[in-house]
Amino acid sequence: MGENKHLRNRIRGLSIPLQEHLEKIALERSKEHPNIGLIAHWEKEVSAWQQEILRLEERLKRKR
Repeated sequence: MGENKHLRNRIRGLSIPLQEHLEKIALERSKEHPNIGLIAHWEKEVSAWQQEILRLEERLKRKR
């Protein structure tokens, strides 16, 4: 598999759990007594995935 395809697949692969976590965060925040620790954990994961996606997108742009 070419590197560009690998990068695009990796970006897509990270986007799925990222979106799932954003939905979990929204659901947890809507509760009367949200679990702040759980939200913080999910937000750290979301942040890491967003940074990785940005890094991969930059690599993809340089390859074009």
